Amino acid sequence: MRACRVVSVVALLGAIPLQAQDAPPAAGPCRESPCRMTLDWGSGNTAANFPVDRRYGTPNDFEPMVLAGLRDAGLKMATTGDAMQMTLRIGMKNAMCDAMPGTNTDMSCRTIDEVQVQWVAATADTKAPPSVRVTNRCGAGDQRMNIAQMAAFTAASIVYQTAPDKKGLKRPSARC
Repeated sequence: MRACRVVSVVALLGAIPLQAQDAPPAAGPCRESPCRMTLDWGSGNTAANFPVDRRYGTPNDFEPMVLAGLRDAGLKMATTGDAMQMTLRIGMKNAMCDAMPGTNTDMSCRTIDEVQVQWVAATADTKAPPSVRVTNRCGAGDQRMNIAQMAAFTAASIVYQTAPDKKGLKRPSARC
């Protein structure tokens, strides 16, 4: 008799629609309406001005990798039109070419040092998120992420910064 009551309750609960499935998408920048992303490599430079680095990769890969990370996280990105503007100001730095520091360390490689993300709202009634600084540093000493790792970390930092509710979200961490 007890088993019949459990089956009846389970059958009844199975017929009730779940409210979480009907929830509207999360609000926030780049979620309801698209955002545009531009890169500022400083001093009139573009990614093409920086050569392919033997250890860290090519800066030309940074923009498409960040865009892919943002889109994969559900952010709407546009290339034209009236949208919130996200500017990524990128600073480059000489970095250690050696996998491990030692005597006569080679510091001739270049990679991204930091990315400053700044926002400009498309309209006066829209609030832009605060700027965020994404620093390329992990581990002890002079360890730096390569271009692909830095692109993924930058995208994750932007997604975290623009999340309407950070409850339950973990802040992204650098991985070398």
